[in-house]
Amino acid sequence: MSDEYNLDGEGEGKGGGLRKQLEDALAKLNTSNDALAKYQASERKGAVREFLKAKGVPDENLNVADLYTGEDVSEDAVGKWFTTYGKAFGVASATSEVTDANAAAAAAVNAASGGTPDATRTAPNGVLGDPTAIAKVLADTPRTPEGYATLQKLGLMPK
Repeated sequence: MSDEYNLDGEGEGKGGGLRKQLEDALAKLNTSNDALAKYQASERKGAVREFLKAKGVPDENLNVADLYTGEDVSEDAVGKWFTTYGKAFGVASATSEVTDANAAAAAAVNAASGGTPDATRTAPNGVLGDPTAIAKVLADTPRTPEGYATLQKLGLMPK
């Protein structure tokens, strides 16, 4: 048989060097595919991080974006993932319900202030609202560090 079509890539036959060219092209293609996959993963992670930021997740918890494995980074897909797994990671949506034991006290203060400031009804500490309602909130708030912190947030205790 003639060695006219040297397919091993050796020699100077009519087909000489084609196998090497093919292997080089495939190696470049694999390198490009790897780079593309890394770029797409980075973009996907960035999109998930932006979604989490928009939902009010603190910066120190944004690393949970690394755990999203879906290809679809639409708001619906990431939102479904976040709703399902956000609490497992110790993060929750900024719109989720507050389970603070002192939330009722905060709601009472907000209700007592009537929603709009009334400069004629200020408590001694400068907080606007009905002094009777504020006194009730103070009386009903538990005498714990958490209760004191809630009163600080409401401006009813010094920081």
